[in-house]
Amino acid sequence: MTSGDAEEHIALLEKQSDDDPPASSGRRADYDTALSACGFGRFQYWLIFTVGWANASDAVELLCVSSLLPAAECDLNMSPQQKGYLSSSAFVGLMIGGYIWGGLGDAVGRRTMLVTALLFNAFFGLLSSVMQTYLPFLLCRFLSGVGVGGAVPLVFSYFAEFSPKEYRGRMISWVSYFWIIGNIVVAGLAWIVIPLDIGYSSSKFQFTSWRVFVVLSCYYGLWVWFPELFNRLEQYNTAHPGASTSVCDIIDATVSGNATDPCATATDLSTYRDEFIVAAAPLLLNVWTLVHMDKLGRKFFVVIGMMLSGVSVFLIYIVKETWQNLVLSCLFGSVSNLSFSAINCFSAELFPTKLRSTAIAVTIAAARIGAILGTTVFGQLLYINCAVPLLLVAALLVGGGLLSCLLPNTTGTSLQ
Repeated sequence: MTSGDAEEHIALLEKQSDDDPPASSGRRADYDTALSACGFGRFQYWLIFTVGWANASDAVELLCVSSLLPAAECDLNMSPQQKGYLSSSAFVGLMIGGYIWGGLGDAVGRRTMLVTALLFNAFFGLLSSVMQTYLPFLLCRFLSGVGVGGAVPLVFSYFAEFSPKEYRGRMISWVSYFWIIGNIVVAGLAWIVIPLDIGYSSSKFQFTSWRVFVVLSCYYGLWVWFPELFNRLEQYNTAHPGASTSVCDIIDATVSGNATDPCATATDLSTYRDEFIVAAAPLLLNVWTLVHMDKLGRKFFVVIGMMLSGVSVFLIYIVKETWQNLVLSCLFGSVSNLSFSAINCFSAELFPTKLRSTAIAVTIAAARIGAILGTTVFGQLLYINCAVPLLLVAALLVGGGLLSCLLPNTTGTSLQ
């Protein structure tokens, strides 16, 4: 059904309501009734594709920074603390941007603010690629995050208001699915571009392959550390061929100076290959949400996703083989995305229309604060006592899954 058909159906419903007072008690059809009568057609499918890519930009912003860390570490002379600050800057920008653009979306209009926010993101993302020192690069990545931070609250507010309640869970899950696609795109670009010997280099100006990757990328706490963990695994395997050990033992070896030079493996293909595998892993399992979000309900997927995420993080602490770490990283990425899809549905359905973008932005801000603490504290604790951050994250995820049992049921409800 086209948008013109939708407008015609709504007009007919309103006319019927005016012409037939006894059947409608003198009231017009409410918005959700009219939207359900219009059905779900071509207009909504194009909208999914459009706002889906806007949602993917959020994933690109987060994984872009984590993907370039191993290569940029040497060019920008970053310490482990500075790498943590760089990862956190994206989350701080996303948090602030979400609140700014979300509020403006309610006051000015969702579509206008979404376009403005994404253009803001693209400008500072491009500018960051030519920054030659750490602090200007950090500032540009922060401002790039401010731009893309408006994508999530505006996308899900805007799209929910065009979705009949009978299809809303499934369709919002489709928009959420683009977050996974964004991860795959940026991981694939990192795998292809960063290891290449391309760009320009002189004594005064560097534009190496990881900066080319930043340009191409323009167009949660644990997640952004996966590339770093894979890089440490590769360093250890280079120094200890055939050895079996845990992630924490590898981190300890790096701290004590027994691992190889990180710059020597900064562009190792296996690091980016593993990152791509982890990014692609959620594709299959998350089809489940597309089919069953409206059948099993939002609460089911939040609880199951968070509980299984906690279990997978705990097992990462236990396993000894590199391939086992990769499998569990794939599991974590897959099951955590189950929760994200359901949370996006909850966020769109729990708040009234006039405050929806702002409310979603505030909700996301809380998540960003957790991610900021995760990227900085996680990075610090990894090199002090590896067990603490892994077990803490596992406990928080399981606890969050149990608390989610208290959430109300919004499946099939009308928007307020």
